[in-house]
Amino acid sequence: MLTNESYLWHNKKAPRSSTAISALVAINLFAIAFMLFFMRNSEPLLNPTVFAEDGVWTGMGMEHGWLQTAWNARPDYKVVLNVAMLWLAAKTSYIFTGSHIEGLAFFIAIFSYAFFAAIATLGYLATQGIISHPLRIVLYILIVMAPVGLHGNEIFGRILQIGFFLPLASIFLLMIRDQTLGIIGTITIDAILVLFVITNPVVALLVFLYAALYLLKNRNLLATIKSLAPLCLISLTYIIAVKDNVRPGSSLPIAWDQNHAVEAIVARSVLYPFVHLIYRNMTDVTSIVLLVVFITLIACALYLSRRNGKWFILAFSAASLFIYVALTFKMRGGLTTLLNGYNSTFPDRYFVGINLIAMLCFVLALSIIIESAGRNVRIACYSLLALIVFSYVWKASSIFERGRPTMVIYQDKSFGDRLCAAKKTMDGLYSQVLIEPAGWSMKIPNGELHLTRCP
Repeated sequence: MLTNESYLWHNKKAPRSSTAISALVAINLFAIAFMLFFMRNSEPLLNPTVFAEDGVWTGMGMEHGWLQTAWNARPDYKVVLNVAMLWLAAKTSYIFTGSHIEGLAFFIAIFSYAFFAAIATLGYLATQGIISHPLRIVLYILIVMAPVGLHGNEIFGRILQIGFFLPLASIFLLMIRDQTLGIIGTITIDAILVLFVITNPVVALLVFLYAALYLLKNRNLLATIKSLAPLCLISLTYIIAVKDNVRPGSSLPIAWDQNHAVEAIVARSVLYPFVHLIYRNMTDVTSIVLLVVFITLIACALYLSRRNGKWFILAFSAASLFIYVALTFKMRGGLTTLLNGYNSTFPDRYFVGINLIAMLCFVLALSIIIESAGRNVRIACYSLLALIVFSYVWKASSIFERGRPTMVIYQDKSFGDRLCAAKKTMDGLYSQVLIEPAGWSMKIPNGELHLTRCP
C-alpha cells in the first residue's frame, strides 16, 4: 500500500507509550474544541430549540422508522449520517429522561458540538508527519475559529448542516488511511467513508480522485485496485443509484447571476477565511488578484515537493477544493443570486466546508515552502500565518457568540415549552409540535408526547 515516497513515520510502529500520549493529546484537543464550539454558539443548550430539518427528520424517524427515513428523508440525495445522529440524540434522550423527545434538543446540540470537535481533532491527527507540530496546532485553531459570517446559530449546535463538512473530514480520513493502519483500521475508515458517501455525494468524487492520484504516485495498478477497488465500487454504485434524482437548485433559485459569480465562486468560497476582516471592501478585481496569489502559492509548493510524497496530499486537497467548488455551483448556481456585492455572506452554510478545505491547502502549501525555502521566506510565511490567526483573535467577540447569536432562532419558547403545549391538545395517534423557524413543525407520536414531563 505504501511506497518509498511515503513519509518515514508511516513505516515505523509507534511505541505504546507514544500511542498513549497521542491518545491523551487527542482527547484533550477534542475536549477543548468541544468547549470552544459551545462558546461559538451556546444558545442550543441555554435555550434548547429544535431547528428545521432536525425536527422534521426526527419526526419522520419516529413515524416511518429510522432506516426508511435515512434513505428517503430527501428526494434528491440521502442524509444517512444526519438521521443516524438524530437517532443517537433521541436514544440518548430516552436513556437519560425516559423519553425520546424530552431531551432531544439538548442532545442534538451535544452531538453537534462533538461532531465539529472531532473534525478539528482529526485535522490535527491526520497531518502528523506531514506538517510540523506548530502548524498542526495552527490548523486546529483555524478550524475551530473558522468565520461563518452571521449565521453560526444554524450550524453549531445543529445536525442538519453537517453534510457540508464531510468532504473535509473525508480528506483527513484518507490522509490517515495512507498510514500503516492494518486491515482493521483500513476497513474502519472505509466504512466511515461509505457513510459519508451516502450522506454527501461529493465525497464519492473525492474517493475517485484519491484513487487516481494514488495510482499516479505508486504507479502500481494492481496495488491500487487491491487497496481501493471496494471503496470505489461502492461509491460508484451509489452515484449511479442517485444520479437521476439529483436536481439543481433544491431550495435555492435555479437562476445564475453572472454579476456575482466572482464574488460567490472566488471571494466567498475560497478567499473568505483569509479576508473576512476586509470582505466588505473587496471587489472582483482584488478577488481575482488574490486568487492568482493563492494558486501561485499552491503551484510553487507542488513544484518544491515534486520529489517527495508531500505533493500527493497537497495535490489531493487542492483538487478536492476545485471539485467541491465546481459541484456546489453546478448544483446550486442560485447562490450567485443571494450575494449582493460583498455586503453579506449569506447563506454561510454552503461555503464553510469549502472555506476549511481552502485553509487546509494554504497551511499545507506554506508548510512545504517553509521546509524548502531560506530564512527570509520562512519568516514571511510564519508572519502570514500569524496575521491570519491574529485576524481571528481580533474578531473573537463575533466568532464566539456564546448565548447571544447574531442570528436569532430562539424566540419565546423552548422546545420543552412547545412539547408541553402540544401535549395539552394532543388527540389521535400523532401531534404536530411547533419548532423553529416560524412555520415549521414536526410530527410526533402521541405515545412519545405522553411521556414528556411538564409542569
